[in-house]
Amino acid sequence: MLSLNKYFRRSFIPYINILSLILVLCQGAIENSYADSFLKTRVETVKSTNLKDEARVKQILRNLDVPQEIGFVKDVYVPANPRGKLIINIQDLHCNYKAQKNIAAIIDYFTKIYGIKVIDVEGGSGRIDTTFYKELPDEKIKEQVADYFLREARINGTEYFAITTDRDIALYGAEDEKYYDKNLDAFLRALPSREGILENIAVLENDLNILKGKIYNHKLRELDDHIVDYDNGALGFEEYIVYINNLYKQEGLKKEFKIVEQLVESISIKNTISLDQAEKQRKELIDYLTKNLSRFDLEEFLRATVEFKAKELENLAYHNVLRRLYNNMDKRGKTLDRAWPDLDRYIEYLNKHETLDKFELFNEIDKLVELIKNALYTSYTQKSLDHNLRVIRLSRNLFATKLLTRELGVIKKYEADFNSKRMKTFIAKQANRLKLELPLPSDADLKEMEDTLPALEDFYNYASQRNNILAGNTIKSMEAEGENVALLITGGFHTQGITDYFEEKRVSYVVVVPKVEEIDVDDTRYINALQGRKTPFEKMIENDKKIAKKNN
Repeated sequence: MLSLNKYFRRSFIPYINILSLILVLCQGAIENSYADSFLKTRVETVKSTNLKDEARVKQILRNLDVPQEIGFVKDVYVPANPRGKLIINIQDLHCNYKAQKNIAAIIDYFTKIYGIKVIDVEGGSGRIDTTFYKELPDEKIKEQVADYFLREARINGTEYFAITTDRDIALYGAEDEKYYDKNLDAFLRALPSREGILENIAVLENDLNILKGKIYNHKLRELDDHIVDYDNGALGFEEYIVYINNLYKQEGLKKEFKIVEQLVESISIKNTISLDQAEKQRKELIDYLTKNLSRFDLEEFLRATVEFKAKELENLAYHNVLRRLYNNMDKRGKTLDRAWPDLDRYIEYLNKHETLDKFELFNEIDKLVELIKNALYTSYTQKSLDHNLRVIRLSRNLFATKLLTRELGVIKKYEADFNSKRMKTFIAKQANRLKLELPLPSDADLKEMEDTLPALEDFYNYASQRNNILAGNTIKSMEAEGENVALLITGGFHTQGITDYFEEKRVSYVVVVPKVEEIDVDDTRYINALQGRKTPFEKMIENDKKIAKKNN
């Protein structure tokens, strides 16, 4: 949500020069794995494409890919009558080392394979001069120092790429400095009280969970346990969806929650498939088509197969080509579902799962859970407790600055309910009724929570306002450089607001997510960097400089 671009330059340069004297130099560079002819084709395709031609843009984006070991394409959008610009928004996971390395690799991939020059990033403003990076000492030392600062969250993946690349890029900060500084100031105002407030929120949440065990009926308690397990990552998404689906009447699901129903159907189909058998049957079908297709259809089949193996044709599109070519054959014998049943079900699964409206899906899930809860309440106290649980969990995410974009609307909806004293009164009343002794934060602690809330509201308001600024400034940087394609690297919080802006302006976009194997929940390094605190290494270097100066 907040990047560290402004901090970086004054911190990085001195240590490069010092480490040049003490690190062992190693020669050699990483060899590029992309064939020159393939690279030339990709670059020329993007550079020469008329991005105002909707059909042509869709064709380009169908072929756009990201190596699966570093990330994946999450979303693609091409408007009717596109404006003639394409922006690839790479989602940033701040201070996650593996994610940052993969972001650098994704940028490297797009700049080389697709010839993209303009790179915009949150956390800075205006064109960033990268010539001084190229004048720094030995490449190996430069990479080692950059890697250290990346691990310590002093730079991000975009800055790491800018330091270590020798490509001609136009790096821009996409911020309005005034709004970024206001956003950072709001965060820093809330920071001193954050740890204590989160401890008090944990006490209140634990109290409510104890009351839950006494007040909820069995089904309501079981539902809430599943919600908590899903939110904490202990329950998989598909398991969660199947569970809540089984709690709602099926005829209502089909009428009122069509996207959820589509997802449930895709999960049901997937559970009947042997993926090993589907892969084996696909090879058999490919062999059959190779031997039996007409010359004209064989050309289409071979072209699609080559594009699929080169990751230029997506999984769904390729399997639909296979199915269509087989079904259109005059002498095909058995139907596909009888000849290769697992493959047929796999293709059916792809057509349901890959065409889901992912954003609207979560809106439907929230509405569905709300309906199920309303049907399970047997008392007003249960409903009040559930409401307080939802508020305290949102409060936890709010004060931890981990709110999802879609939760902001919920926060505004329940704004009047973020009253910790009222919640304390509810807990005390129910504990007394049930003869329970529950610990409660002091009134002074609750007042600190109330007093800090405005700073956090400012934080999220400024973060939301930055969405349009980040998107708009990226378009301006493209125009300044005379380029129609750009990369924009921002935190995932901004994605929805940025893509809404692009859709309003008729700008085509792609959302790319770096591969992350593990989420680092410790944000200490990130906060230390925002506060300007030095790492042990930085302190050591500063101390050595003082000693050297004193000896001289």
